[in-house]
Amino acid sequence: MRANRGQDTQWALVARGDMFPDALALSPLAFSQEMPILLTKPTSLPAVTAACIDGNGFEYGVVAGDVTAVSEAVKDQIDFKFVSNGGSWAARWGGDPRYDTAAIIAQNGITNTWATGAYMGVATGLNFPDALVGGCAAGANSGVLLLTKPAALSPVAETCVTNNRRYDTDIRVYGGSDVVSDAVYTKLESLLP
Repeated sequence: MRANRGQDTQWALVARGDMFPDALALSPLAFSQEMPILLTKPTSLPAVTAACIDGNGFEYGVVAGDVTAVSEAVKDQIDFKFVSNGGSWAARWGGDPRYDTAAIIAQNGITNTWATGAYMGVATGLNFPDALVGGCAAGANSGVLLLTKPAALSPVAETCVTNNRRYDTDIRVYGGSDVVSDAVYTKLESLLP
């Protein structure tokens, strides 16, 4: 399922660069669709990121996170760059907290057919190593990455799994039981058909 959206239509994904969760939630889509992830500050668009959008002619994109992750003023600047390059405003995929944003990104990735419900990775949202490796694995399998608290699966992540599960869904939990508890693992297993 390689639509090559990054090469064909000049898509870019944008996330805040001072925290890891939103960029990691985007990583499977970036991998499978060959789209770059560009980083920004929450309240200012770095000159290097603006130059990258201009220099590569990116026309369409997604901004990850709510307005506390990427302010409306920064999103307006990104939108202006995309429109100036002949495209349209960026979509905002985000919620509060990070677990909701990851589930919203996953759901939109599946809805846009950039991913399928056949592969869902799950990693802790409190640290980055497992999600970093897991995002690549999920992308290589045209899947998505959900983030969880160590002891409880977020309701939005549960809804995403329930709404997109298939008879052949493969859920992979990245990390040991000290970062994603056995209770979360058992809950994920119970959601499969």
